[in-house]
This record gives sequence, structure tokens and C-alpha cells, in this order.
Amino acid sequence: MSPRSSMVFPRVSRLKLKAFSLYNLQPNLDIEIPRGVFCLAGANGLGKSTFLAAVNFGLTGFIPDPSKPYRSTEEYYELHRKKLDFTETFFSGRIAEFDRDDAEITLDVCVGDERVRITRGIFTPPGLIEFSQNKALCVRTHREDADGLEIEREFQKWITKRIGLEKFEQFAFLQHMVLTFDESRHLLMWDRAALNEALFLAIGTDPQRAAQATRLRQEMNKAGSRARNIQFQVNNVAQRLNIIHETLGGDSDNDIGLNLDEIRARYESLEDLVQAQQQKLNLKQGELRDFELARAKASAKWSGLREEYNRAFSLHLSQRSKIEHHPIVAATLSEDQCAVCGTDGVSRAVQKRTDQGLCPLCGTHLPESSDPDSFALLQSIDKNIAIAKADLDTATAAMTRLLHEEDAASTKLEALQAELQQFEAANRKALLALETGGISSVGDTLTRLRDERRELLAQRKEKYAERDAKLQELLKLQDELKKDYAVAENEFVPLLQDLARAFLGVDLIVRAIVSEGVTTVGFSLELEMKGSTRRGTFQLSESQRFFLDIALRMALAQYMFSKEGEGALFVDTPEGSLDIAYEARAGEMFAKFTEGGAHLIMTANINTSQLLRRLALVCRRERMTVHRMTSWTELSDVQIAEETLFERAYDAIEEALES
Repeated sequence: MSPRSSMVFPRVSRLKLKAFSLYNLQPNLDIEIPRGVFCLAGANGLGKSTFLAAVNFGLTGFIPDPSKPYRSTEEYYELHRKKLDFTETFFSGRIAEFDRDDAEITLDVCVGDERVRITRGIFTPPGLIEFSQNKALCVRTHREDADGLEIEREFQKWITKRIGLEKFEQFAFLQHMVLTFDESRHLLMWDRAALNEALFLAIGTDPQRAAQATRLRQEMNKAGSRARNIQFQVNNVAQRLNIIHETLGGDSDNDIGLNLDEIRARYESLEDLVQAQQQKLNLKQGELRDFELARAKASAKWSGLREEYNRAFSLHLSQRSKIEHHPIVAATLSEDQCAVCGTDGVSRAVQKRTDQGLCPLCGTHLPESSDPDSFALLQSIDKNIAIAKADLDTATAAMTRLLHEEDAASTKLEALQAELQQFEAANRKALLALETGGISSVGDTLTRLRDERRELLAQRKEKYAERDAKLQELLKLQDELKKDYAVAENEFVPLLQDLARAFLGVDLIVRAIVSEGVTTVGFSLELEMKGSTRRGTFQLSESQRFFLDIALRMALAQYMFSKEGEGALFVDTPEGSLDIAYEARAGEMFAKFTEGGAHLIMTANINTSQLLRRLALVCRRERMTVHRMTSWTELSDVQIAEETLFERAYDAIEEALES
């Protein structure tokens, strides 16, 4: 029996998307997500991965940046939730300009016997729009909370307590880093820091102890980093002592004001801020150029279509059935005065010529009948004009927004550059001293540098002592985790081995490796296949790496999930890594995961592979729902041309579900 039986994870039972323009045929989705396996099946490029990311965004409030390494739960949450640049960038390419203010996601979430509903704006506000808690849903809302942060805190407090965790940051870590295998293809098995945190939370018996371990690890790393930085300064001072041959001159440098370390730190900080702001401005300028190009193309297309319409309209009016509508003819007939030369009383002659099928001006015989396709052509061109105008308006609106953002970024950059220049001017002598290693005289410089080195060495010793003290505290907690793992090993390891065997077809030996070194402290897992230890990712094929990592997540989920809860694993299936021999086995592994009642929300391509069909054969209709998303957005020309292939593959999956 799992020692973490009190941990009750949430299950998303319903999802609503509003103004989610990536799915341009169905931007307002409303989907029930039943128990068991929920598979979102579609073609390439339709937004399957985005669907999983959107659900996780609804639950946690952010999309993680795959380029940022994991160090601790607090830093992970702080980096992504409170600095939402990546989240905004992620959705900016998926939500149209005119939908930004309206785009929302609503989730119905079950946690044990309780149900809640949360609504979160994709771009605004920073917190929740709605948090309703009751079996009937929508009983208590807080829309008077303008930025949603009060509602957000209430939701975080509620779900953290209901799951059985110490902090919401722990839930965000587990949801993104453990319970989701997404398009970033992050490998938990070979990420020592993330795996160690996952084991502390999944295997450990006390989430408070896991939080304490995270804090100690963070403080230990911080102390070690500070000691290394001090050592760098010691080396720098030693180098300057060796190369001093002359002094700066002058009598005194008491006017420097700050000590050199403080000046260096402030100067480097300002330089970093200027560089970061310059990069942000460059990004905005790049986006602006893209939309300028898009606007130019849309404008050219719109103008061209307008000219095409005018030509088609002129041709349409020039036909015999419409000759009386020509401006010159119409004016002559209505005024009984020639619209060309001004002669009165000519309308009867003009009408007679028109009735005889002659051009009233030159007497040329007109075509016997009008072109029946001319009006349809006008309608088609008019429709294309409307589309081009919408594209032009969208690009114009985006440019307007980006011009404001570029102006703000440019203003901020100028302010930072001015601040840096003022700092350089105010501390010119100190900065020069840092570059040359001397202050007023050789003797003064040597004395100062020796004193500085002595002080730095004392600080380094203090920081290393602080690091070692934190390490000893962390090792005590790690000893407790070792005991918990020993108890859990008889349940957790067989879960992992069974899942891995379903995919690999061979037995997998899993060993826990416990390191107690300063730089390697923590748990890791070592794998052995066919008598060979596989320590590095390079010793496994791509499909083995991906699906063994998914098996690890499945085993952790099965071990963590309480029988009271209905937690789910999210998997963006990496089908492209599979060869034909492993497709069916991957489907069997997925089916085995759900046998014990766990839920799986997954994405997959509709294709002729065995993965979905084998999964459908095992789970059948009772435990598996396939939601087809090819109607959510427009298919490419290639996909439309081969749509019958999708139909055949989908029919095969449906047949397997009914077998």
C-alpha cells in the first residue's frame, strides 16, 4: 500500500475554450473529458500539443519555457508564473490579434468528491477570472477582484490542501514536470534535480519535508555559488597583485564612495539590464517587421482584388442586358439630354438603338445574351476582398499594438542606457581602478589588494561552511527518503518494470543510486537491460528514451494517485520516434497504465500505425474515448487531397473500440 495514499490529484472533466482562434473552425470549444483514456486524434499541425498546453495553463497559470533548466520548485514557479514572457509569446502565435481580449479557458475539475470550475484569461487578467466551488458549480464567484489575484490565491490554497501538498509550487512542478510529457520531450529520468524532487514528493511521506529539502538544496547551491564567485574574485585579486607595475597616480581615492565589489556588481547588473532590454526591443522590432510585411502583402492583395472587381463590374455592365445601367446611357435616358455633347431630346433615339441591340454611341451590335457567370464572378471576388480586408485590419491592429510596445521598450532602453552612462561618469575612477588593479600608489594598491584577498578568503571559508552545514541537513532528509524508498520499492519498481516490459518486451532492472557529494547529492535511477547498464541517454534509442521516460511518469503517477482521486497523466505521444515493431507495444503500455483506474489524456495522429488500434482493442469503448479534431481547423491542401486516408484510419480505430 502506498504511504502517500492521502494524495488526491485533480482530474479535468470538461474544457471550454473561448475565442481560441488557432482552431478557426471551432474557436469556442466545449468538450467533455470522460474517465479512462481520452485521445485527441488529428493530423499534423492542427494544434494537438497546444491543447495539452492550454489545459496545463488553465490549471497552473503558465506555460513552461523548455529552454530553462529546472533547479527548484520555487525558482521554477517564480521564473514561469511571475515572469510570463514565454507564456504570452506561446499564445501570441495561436490567438488572433482581435481575439486577445476575449480568449479564455474554463476547466471543470474533480478532486475526490469535490468539483470546481476555474476560468482564466489567456492574456488578461494575470489571475483567475472565476473560481466556483460546489458540486453544483458556479455557486461562488469573485468577479469584483479586478486582477483575479485574490481568486487565484483562494484556488491555490484550496487545491494544494485538497491534494495533500505543502505548496502550490509543488503541484505546478508535478503537473508540468512529472504528469505531462509534452512536445518539449523533456526527459525526467535523466534530469537529476527534477527526478530527485519528483521522488521526494511521490515516494516521500511528508510534503513539508520535501519542501524543506528543496529549500535546503536551494540554500546549499546558493552558498556554493557564492563561494565560487568569491574564489573567482580571489583569483582576480591574485592576478592583479602579480601584474601591478604602476599606480593610478593622485593622492587619494576616498571619493569613490562605494567599495569596488559593490561598484562592480552594480555596473554588471546595469549592463545586464541594458542587454536584456535591447534583446526585448529587438524582438518587438522583429515582430513589427513581420506584421509590416503581412500588412503590405494584405494591402497589395486587397488593392489588386478591388481593381479586379472594377474590371469585372465594367464587363458585367457592358453586356446587352445591362447596357442601360451604364452611367452615360442612364444619365442620357433620365435627363433626355446627351451626357456626352449636351443635345436635348435624344432619349427616344438612344432607347431605340438599345432595344435594337445596338450600342447607342457607336451603333455596334451588342452580344445577344449576357454571361450568366459574370455575377457569380463578382460575388467570388467580393468574398475574397472581405477576407483580404480582414487580414489587412488584423495586421494593422497588430502593428498598432506593437508600435506602442516598441515605443515603451525603446523608452525603457534609453532610460537604462542613461542610467548606465551616469553611473560610469559618477564612478569613472573606481571603474578604472577595477580595470588596472591600482588606486593611488603601488604601496596603497598592494596593501588594499592583500587586505581584500584576506577578506575574500574569510568569506569563501564562511560560505563553504554554510554550504556544508546545509548539505548535512539535506543528507538527513535524504536518509529519510531512502527509508521511504525502501518501503516503496516493492510497489513502485514493479510498476515501472511492468510498464517498461510492456513496451520493451524484455525485463528491465531498476536501481536507485544515492549520491552524497556536494554537486551530486540526491537520488537517480540506473537502468539495466539484457545485462547491460544504461547510464546515459546515448545508450538507448530515441523511442526507448521517450517511452521509458513515459513509463517512469506512469509509475510515479500510479504510485502517487490515491484511490479516492482521479488524477490523470498528459501525454503528447511521440509517435514519430517509433518503428513499426514498437507501435503496438506502446499502445499496450498505455492500456496497462489505465488498468488500475488511472486516467490518460493523450494526443495522437490519425494514421495507419498500430498504437491507437492496439490501445483501442485493449481498452474498448468502456475505457477509451477518441475525439477527432480534424474539424477544428482547416486542413492543408495535401491533407484535404488525402482525406479518405484519414477516414479509413479513423474507421479502423472505431472498429477496434467496438470489437
